[in-house]
Amino acid sequence: TVKRLDRLRKIELAYKSIKGKYTDDLRKLLHLALHDSLTINQAVLPASNPLDSLSDNTIEIGKKSVLDSLFNGSARLLDDIIIVPNNLGETFDAATTFIIQGNDTIEAFQISVPYTVLYHNIPETYYQTHRFDTLRVGSLKNGSTNGSWE
Repeated sequence: TVKRLDRLRKIELAYKSIKGKYTDDLRKLLHLALHDSLTINQAVLPASNPLDSLSDNTIEIGKKSVLDSLFNGSARLLDDIIIVPNNLGETFDAATTFIIQGNDTIEAFQISVPYTVLYHNIPETYYQTHRFDTLRVGSLKNGSTNGSWE
């Protein structure tokens, strides 16, 4: 489950890089991973004075598929990636929002599954302390892209 969430985080970050925003649609993430490409840029020094500090001058030198960039071309790593491995066929929950941090408004995402869903066929005593928690990556509260296990 953690591996799936970690892979979904990588795709979500690539999605934002390509589309300019996060998505709460897991099927869009899967489609992007299988069919879209990341732009490869190279920084260039200003010709007038190479001693000037590097600015944001970049040129596009190519594209590489998201699948190749993130998963070494292995589509097998995406099999059932959006499905919670609990034998119920449920998908992970996904959400996006904007939050205020200081004077800035930032976009945030979260992909999660409640422990009660993840461990539906396991006696509650084994996950009693996490009964009301979720296993998640990203945070709608603070904008972190970390996982709850990290």
